[in-house]
Amino acid sequence: GSHVTLSDESHATLLCTQPAASAFDSDSMLRLRARLLSDRPLSPVPSAFWAAGFSFSRGLVVLEVPYDPYLPFLFFGEEIAMAVRMWTRGW
Repeated sequence: GSHVTLSDESHATLLCTQPAASAFDSDSMLRLRARLLSDRPLSPVPSAFWAAGFSFSRGLVVLEVPYDPYLPFLFFGEEIAMAVRMWTRGW
């Protein structure tokens, strides 16, 4: 059988860009990474970026900021598109 090992990391994580020299890949797509915060925040930390596999928010966000209906098959670039849509709607 298989088993899952969970991290015992207690530091909060924030999404940010790669270092400037490698922030964009060969297709000119912005690359993101996660960084550990040195201090535990007392409240949620706003971020300029969003990732589907790293999304922890109220479910209301998908009602207020639905996926772009004109990009139904977007995968690579989804996170940047959604981050912009969320930002412009006050999330």
